[in-house]
This record gives sequence, structure tokens and C-alpha cells, in this order.
Amino acid sequence: MATKASSTIRRFVRRSDSLPVYRQLAIALERDVLRSQTHEHKMALPSENVLSAEFGVSRVTVRQALDELHFKGLIYREKGRGSYARSNRIEGLTGFGSFTAEVEATGAYPSSILIGLSKVAGLPEAMIRHLVDPPGSDDGFHKLSRIRCVDGRPVAIEDSYLPQALYPGLTKATVAKGSLYNAMREHWGLNPAWADAALEPSTADTELAGHLGMAVGAPVVIAWRVTSSEQDQVLEYVRSVYRGDGFALTIRRHKIG
Repeated sequence: MATKASSTIRRFVRRSDSLPVYRQLAIALERDVLRSQTHEHKMALPSENVLSAEFGVSRVTVRQALDELHFKGLIYREKGRGSYARSNRIEGLTGFGSFTAEVEATGAYPSSILIGLSKVAGLPEAMIRHLVDPPGSDDGFHKLSRIRCVDGRPVAIEDSYLPQALYPGLTKATVAKGSLYNAMREHWGLNPAWADAALEPSTADTELAGHLGMAVGAPVVIAWRVTSSEQDQVLEYVRSVYRGDGFALTIRRHKIG
């Protein structure tokens, strides 16, 4: 269910102010978004035409203001439907455990979009550089690529590398929906228990920006993770890229539970 952020009183911007008009509008809209963030409802911003009339500015100015909020990650756009306030629920994610479990713990709805499943001979060099103990020769990996969503909105893109020897018969049907960790337990008897993870700041490139509906160059957080069982058997290597403000943190042993 969507709610509308709107005002019954016309608001104004000061054309003589030192701040550009679009920045004044962006600040006003940001206040609306922050006041209206809720776990219960999806908030739609007024249309460009409505905002133009409400503030007495051009649609070009409105678009500039919305672009700024979009770049900051405060709103997202749905083609043909308009702009919406982004939920603050992603704050409950760590990047270290089960995405599905962590999102559900915030009261939100997790989902995934499968964008690729293939077999690869080894791990990418960028991942190997982040591993304390890179794997030796093996039978290759299943590479599973998914867009992770909170309440239907893309918040991360994730590449999981699963050792082929541990996942016989893996198909799109077994991993396309629901929790990958649940699939590990149900289909292969594997129990993910620990995660060694590192986080680092970065910026969105063109491909990532397209998948997550954000501006090229916007801040993201990359999480490199190795998931293992209680017996220290490595079950997956993961690279997740989350929308974020940019920070770095290293966690050595995270209990998945």
C-alpha cells in the first residue's frame, strides 16, 4: 500500500537566497522523506507537475532536486510510476550473515532476482586478494548472481561462488527463490555457521548503478565474505555490493546462527 507525501499549503523557495532553487527544494523534500519513513507503508512523492505547482518552480528544477535525493539514496524511481521514499530498514543489515534472515528481522520483506547462474573454473582475482587462505586446485564453482531486494526495492547485488563438489545437481530452481542458506540445509545437508568478512567503501559503476537504480559514482559498500560450517568447511565465497554511505570495517568470526 502506498501513501502520498503532499501538502495542502503552498510552499515557496527564495530566489534571492544564496542556495540554488533546486537545492532549497531538495532540502524541503528531504525533510518530507525523513519525516515520512515508515515500516508500514510505501511513500510515493508527488509528481513533478504537482511539485512544480506547489513550489512555483519549473519541472526542470524539480527534476534536479529529485536527482539529488536519488543520488543520496533517499528515494528510488519506478519507471512510469514516479518516485518513492526509500525505507531505512537496510540499516539492520550487516553484510555478514543471511540476507533473508536479517531483513525479516527488521520486519521487512526480502526477495531476490536471479540474474545469472554459470560454472566457472576459479575465483576472480579481486576476491582472492581479500582471502587469508585462498583455495587450492578444485573442481570449479557455481557462480550465482542475484539482486537482493527489500520490500521489492533493489539494495544490493551479490555474487556467490559455490564449490561444485559440494552442490551436485544445483539448478536455477533450487536457488532462484528464498534463502540460499535454507537451500544449503535442505538440498545438500550443509549448515552455514560462520562468516569471515571484510567491508570496504567504493562507488557504483555503470553496471551496478543500472541494477540498483542509483547514480553512477554514488557510494556503495562491498562486503567480501567466506561462509563455513561448524567444521570449518568452506561453503561459499561471496561478493556483495550494498547501497551505502561508505565505510570500512573488518569482522573476523561472525556467528550466523
